[in-house]
Amino acid sequence: MAHAEDENSQVTAAQARLTFNIPAQSLESALKLFARQSGGQLIYGGLDLSPYQAPTVRGSMTYVEALSRLLSSSRIEFRLRDGNVAVLRERPDPSVQESHTLQQVNVVGTFEEERERVYQTPGSAGVVTREQIDRLPPRNTSDVVENVSGVYTSQSRQNPGVSVNVRGMQDFGRVTVMVDGARQNFQKSGHGSNGLVYVDPELLSGVDVFKGPVSTVGGAGSIAGTVNFKTLDADDLLEEGERAGGRLNLNSGDNGYHFAGSLAAAFRPTDNFDMTAAISRKNLGDYERGARGIPDDSPDYMHGVSQFTGQEQWSGLFKTRWRFAPDQSLEFSYVGMRADYSESYQDTSLQDNQRGDNEARTDTLTAHYHQGGGENLLLNLNASLYYTLTRVNEKRWGSNYYDDFAVEYETNTVGGTLTNRSVFPFKRFDLALDYGTEFYYDWTDPQAQSQSDDSQSSSEWFTGATPEGERWVSSVFTEATFQHDDWLKLIAGLRYDWYQIKGDGRIFNGLIPNPEGVRPPYTRMYTNFDVERHAGAFAPKLTLSLSPYRWLEIYASYGEGLRPPAITESLLSGAHVGNMFFYYPNPGLEEERSRNWEIGTNLKWDGLLARGDTLRTKIAWFDSTVENYMVQGAIMTPVDEKQPNGFSGFAFVNLDDDVRFRGLELETDYDAGWVFGGVSYTRMLIDMGKGGYDPFPLGSIYGYPDTVFGDPNGYNGGYVWYVLPPRHRVLANLGVRLFNRKLTLGTQFRYERPTDAQSDAGWVSDSAIDSWRTWDLWARYDLTDNATLRLSVNNLRDTYYTEMNGGSYQVGTGRTVIGGISIRF
Repeated sequence: MAHAEDENSQVTAAQARLTFNIPAQSLESALKLFARQSGGQLIYGGLDLSPYQAPTVRGSMTYVEALSRLLSSSRIEFRLRDGNVAVLRERPDPSVQESHTLQQVNVVGTFEEERERVYQTPGSAGVVTREQIDRLPPRNTSDVVENVSGVYTSQSRQNPGVSVNVRGMQDFGRVTVMVDGARQNFQKSGHGSNGLVYVDPELLSGVDVFKGPVSTVGGAGSIAGTVNFKTLDADDLLEEGERAGGRLNLNSGDNGYHFAGSLAAAFRPTDNFDMTAAISRKNLGDYERGARGIPDDSPDYMHGVSQFTGQEQWSGLFKTRWRFAPDQSLEFSYVGMRADYSESYQDTSLQDNQRGDNEARTDTLTAHYHQGGGENLLLNLNASLYYTLTRVNEKRWGSNYYDDFAVEYETNTVGGTLTNRSVFPFKRFDLALDYGTEFYYDWTDPQAQSQSDDSQSSSEWFTGATPEGERWVSSVFTEATFQHDDWLKLIAGLRYDWYQIKGDGRIFNGLIPNPEGVRPPYTRMYTNFDVERHAGAFAPKLTLSLSPYRWLEIYASYGEGLRPPAITESLLSGAHVGNMFFYYPNPGLEEERSRNWEIGTNLKWDGLLARGDTLRTKIAWFDSTVENYMVQGAIMTPVDEKQPNGFSGFAFVNLDDDVRFRGLELETDYDAGWVFGGVSYTRMLIDMGKGGYDPFPLGSIYGYPDTVFGDPNGYNGGYVWYVLPPRHRVLANLGVRLFNRKLTLGTQFRYERPTDAQSDAGWVSDSAIDSWRTWDLWARYDLTDNATLRLSVNNLRDTYYTEMNGGSYQVGTGRTVIGGISIRF
C-alpha cells in the first residue's frame, strides 16, 4: 500500500501544472532554467547540447509538457523516472549503428546556474556563491562581497560588523542590507561607519545584490540598492531524495587566523517538511600587517602587529519549512551571532590605542508564507514578518577626557512584506504584475553609566550621539513587466514611500558663572526638544530592454528613490567626549531624493573559443544624483552672538549642491570546463559639489550673525565626509581543473587606486592611501565525493595596503596561509 502511494505521488508531481517563463536561448541554458523553475532534476552526462537552441516556453503547463517543448527543436529525448526526474539521451542517428552508454551526472544547483542570473537581469545585479566564499576563507564579512563590481565595504578589522557601500553610498539606510530578507538597521555613531551588520560568513549560502533604486521589496527608504545575505537551508545541504545530511567545515591558519568552522545539518522526514540547524565558531588573533612596500613616511604604529583585531564569536541558525498544501508553505527561521572583541575608539583605523572591550549580539527571527505555483497564474503570494535585535555592550576604559563607562547601544527592527505576482499570457506578449507593500519600524535604546561614584563625565557623550528614538517607514508599490516575444521587455514600476520620526532630548544652551567658591564654577543651561516629522513621496522607475540577437541584450533605465532621515540624523544631541563641542538635532532635515540613469548590456556566448565553453559579460554605466544629501556640518547654535573661534556645535544638515555618483562597472565569467576565470572592474567618479548648507538649522536669537559655516567659499572644512571608495578597482581570478576535476588550482589579483578627494579627517596621511596590488592563491582537492581539502594563501607577496574604514583607513592583513577540510555526510 505504501508503495502504491509513492507511485501516485510521483505521477502527481509530473502532472501538476506549473508556471514557466523561459525565453528562447541555448538548450543548455534553458534546461538549467527549467530545472530551477520546475523543482525537478535532470540527468545527462556527456551529451553535447551546444548545437541546439530551445524555443520560448511560457505559461502554465505540466513538467512533461514544458520539457517536451524545450526539446522539440533538438534530437534530445527523455525518459521520466521518479516523478519529476528526467533522464536525457540523444536519439540514435539512423546512419550510425553504434550505441553509447552515457555517464549520469546531476546538473541541478551548479555554480554556473547561480551566476547565470546576473547576466539574465536587465539591470545591475550581483551574486556571491558558497563556492566563491570557500575559495579564500574570509577573515571578516567584508571579504565576502569584494568581488561584486560597484560594491565596497567600510569596516574596521577590530569590529566584526560590516558597513556595505554601493556605488559610493553607505550608512543611515542608503543601502538596504538584509539577512534572509530581514532588514539589519543597527546604527552606532563613532569615528568609523555608522551602520553595521553582524553576520557570520560560515552560515551563508550566498549573497544577492541589486544596485540602484528598487521598485519592489527592499526598496523602501533606500536609494543605493539592496544586499541580501542568504543563510543555509535544507536545499543547500541535501541532494534530491536524501532524508538527512549535513556539512562539517574546518579552517585554521597562521597570522592570527586560529580557527573558523561550522557544523550544519538538515533533516527531511517527508517531502513536505524539513529542518535545518547550524552552529559556527571563530577565533581570530591580532594580525601582522603587510611588510612589503611600506611607505617611508608612514608612522611606526602602522607597522607590525595590528592590535585589537582579535575576535571570538559563536553563531547559529535554526530553520523549519512545512509544505502543508500542494501550493502553500510556511517557513520559520532564527539566525544569531555573539562576538567578543576589543576596539580603539580614538581612531579605529591607524592607531593602537585601546579604549574598550565589546560584546556584539544580534538575533533575527523570520516567518514566511507562500502560496502559488499551481494552475492559477494570478496568484503567487509571499508574506513575511521579521524581528531583528542588535545590541553592542562596551566597557570603555577611561582616559584624560572621561571616566570608565559601561555603554549599551541597541536597535530593534520589526518589519513585514506582502507581495503577489499575476501573469497574463497573450498570444504575442506576456504581462506580469508584481505589487504589494512593505513596512519596518525601528526603535533605539542607548544606555550609558559611569563606573565612578564621583564622576563629572556625562552619559550624554554616548547616548546623545546615538540617540533614543523611533522611525516608521512604509511603502506600497507595483511593477509591470511587458515582454514581446523574446526581443523586447519593458518594466515600469512605481512606489510610494512614507515615513515618520519621533523622539525627544535636550540641547546645550550655554554656561552661567556660579558665585566665587561654588563648585562647579559654571551651571550648564539646557533646553528640551521634541521632534515629530513625517513626509511621503512617489518614486517611479522605467527599464527598456532589447535583445536583437540571442547573445545580446541592451537595456536602459531611469529610477528615483527616497531616503528619510535616520533617527541619529534627526535627533542628534549631547556632546563629543570631553565636551570638545556639542551636538544638536535638526527636526527640519529634508529627505534625500535620488535620480539614477543607467545603460548596460548583457553578452552571452556559448561555444565561443572551445566546444562547450561559456562566456558571460555585463557592462553598465550609471549616473546617480542625490538631492538634499545629509552630512554632519559645523553650525551656529541659536545662542551664538558671533562667529565662534573654533566650533560651537555640529548637526546633520542638507547640502545645497547635489552630490553625483557616476561610474562604469564590468563583470565577466568564462568557463571552458578545464579552465575558468573572471574579472570584476569598477570605475568611480564622485562629485561632492561645492557644498554649502544652512548653518542655522535651529534658528538664532541674535538675528543670524555672519558666519563662514555653511559657506562653501568661506569655510571648506565645515562638514564631515566619510572616505570615498577607490577610483579604480580590479579583481581578477583564473583557475584550472585537473585530474578529472578532482584538483582545482586558482589565483586572484586585486588592485585599487584611491579617489583623489579624500576625507578631511586630519588623521589620514597621504602614505595611507597609495595604490596597491595583491595576489592570492587557492587550491581545492576532492578526496572523495564527500570530502574536500582546501588551501589558500592570502596576500601572497605580503604587501602593505590600506582599506576603507568609515572616516579613515586601516592597514590590511599581511600574508596569511589557511588550510581547511569540508566533509559532507
